Amino acid sequence: MAIEKSEFQKYIEQTINLINVMENEKWMGFYYGRFLNGSITIGEDNMQATIFFINGKAESWELGTPITGIDIGITATTDGWNHFKDRRRSVNIGANKGAAAKRGWDPALALTQLGCTLRLRQCAAPLAFAARLYSYARENILPFSDVQEREVVEAIPDAEVRGFYTRVNGIKIYGETNDGPDDKLTLVLLHTAGRDNRQYHDLMSLFDKKFKIVSFDMPGHGKSWPLPNNKVITEFHQYGDFVWDCIRAMGLKNVMTAGCSMAGCIQYYMAQNYPVKAICCMQGVEDTAGQTDTRVTDMLWHPLVSCQHSHLELTESLIGEKTSQERLDFIYWGVMQETGITKQGDYLELLSFDVKDNMNKITCPVLIIEGMDDQSYTPHMTKLSKERLVNAKFVELDLIPGYGHFIAVESPESVHKYLSEFIDKHVLKK
Repeated sequence: MAIEKSEFQKYIEQTINLINVMENEKWMGFYYGRFLNGSITIGEDNMQATIFFINGKAESWELGTPITGIDIGITATTDGWNHFKDRRRSVNIGANKGAAAKRGWDPALALTQLGCTLRLRQCAAPLAFAARLYSYARENILPFSDVQEREVVEAIPDAEVRGFYTRVNGIKIYGETNDGPDDKLTLVLLHTAGRDNRQYHDLMSLFDKKFKIVSFDMPGHGKSWPLPNNKVITEFHQYGDFVWDCIRAMGLKNVMTAGCSMAGCIQYYMAQNYPVKAICCMQGVEDTAGQTDTRVTDMLWHPLVSCQHSHLELTESLIGEKTSQERLDFIYWGVMQETGITKQGDYLELLSFDVKDNMNKITCPVLIIEGMDDQSYTPHMTKLSKERLVNAKFVELDLIPGYGHFIAVESPESVHKYLSEFIDKHVLKK
């Protein structure tokens, strides 16, 4: 049933009140709404309204769209708005029609962003927050009252980690190791898109020196140098092959690889093409082709778009609700340190990544770890991955509720538990 005009007007007025009063601190600060001069159009079914802003303050609104055209906006059917809460109330997730079917969702329920791509990326966070507040207004509940309280965790005691540099194909690659014994196993940990190997400090500390662990920054990430002429890796075959080149250049033996996000996806390529003892895929799948919004990718290295600020809301939506504030802050700090050209390269890898037709080539043991709050790689997708591993020696899928995309940072204790048990039973056991 289409929304009534009076009902729609009420939701818009409530949204404005939330922006200007109740949620104003978040709006102006974390979502940098204070820089917004322009308008946001919100639509539901056949109704549209436009809110006009000066330095982030909602000064007025009117039904319909401005005679000068839409600045930025978001619209959906009533059913689409009803399902928005199931997408973590995230525009970056809820408006990605290309990924909906792969994630097990109905594309017809996706939101639609309005306006030119440049403005949408420049104002990604305030637009996303406005959409979130509208969804709360129409449900008549207080913003964030449906989000569970974050857990409080004790800091994991730091173990000794040694940093080093190795030349790989002429590129200075930074790595870290616990200098554990490598006679039975070397666990190689690969970081997520745009980030660096600090993500694994807690996990390395939990394992201590049980076996050798090595993590390194891919070219252009963290402390590693970029490719010649300040280029980055943009194609997944090149990514996987470079990982193996690093393993060889570092003289590692008895190797099991593990990674998260794109580094989780690449695990399947590694097992299909290189003699690894086992793999651990965290928050990854075997086919992401077409899943990343090309409008996002194109804008990552635009001189008028901040990679860090335009990706803030997406990262926020991927983090689990239970994740502690300290770990949440570290993930956000990772966003603030991302470089546009590097992030773009990682996303281009995802745009073409598809190794599903070779999943039958994988014979080594496989561990799949999935934080269930991740809306980019859903349990629906990872269960399909498991079904395709028809020739793997052993396959284990562990679903962890309350945590999300950055699972090794959000809950290193859970990852350590499942990974340690898997290694003891299926990798170290003869």
